Parts: sequence; C-alpha cells; structure tokens
Amino acid sequence: MSNWVNVPYHSNQVYVVKEDAIKDVIKYFISQDKRFKLNSPVKILINEKHTDLQIFLEIKIKSSEATNSFNVIKYLISGIEEEIKKLIDKKPCNVQVSLCDYY
Repeated sequence: MSNWVNVPYHSNQVYVVKEDAIKDVIKYFISQDKRFKLNSPVKILINEKHTDLQIFLEIKIKSSEATNSFNVIKYLISGIEEEIKKLIDKKPCNVQVSLCDYY
C-alpha cells in the first residue's frame, strides 16, 4: 500500500498527495541538473498523521563540481524543498543528503 500526505485546504477539506507523486517530482528535479545524480532510490518517511515528511537522498556529484560540493548540495536541497512546497503547501521537515561519490 502506498503512503500519502494529507494537505488541508479551505475550511474542512483535504486533498491527498501520494508518495509516488512526491518521488516523481524529486526524480524529475534531479534529472534536470547534470551536476548531480541519484546513487540509490529516493527514500521518504511520512509521519503517522500523514501531515509531514522527511526525504533521504544518496547522490553523486560530477567530478568537475567537487570543489563546489557545498553549494551544489545547498541548491539541491532548496530546489527540492520548493518543489515539495508546490505539492503540499509547506516544506518537508527534513531533507537529508548523503554525498556518496563523484562521477
């Protein structure tokens, strides 16, 4: 069974964003920038109330960006936070990035 995030809107209404949609947005964002790529599948942890999420990424950074890794990771995190905010109207409570290697 897939997991989801409940997103409240108006007074007593909620819409649902499934975990697969969140993963698709993250993968698309990462695919648009050639400075980094995923090293393993995206992991998402959604709280019990289905109101917030944490994202765990393992990435590789292009060797030519090795001296600029901090800024590349900072850009990646802020970009993912903004894309998730477009879906659920708030930033995830945590985006954890593990730099695994250079390519």
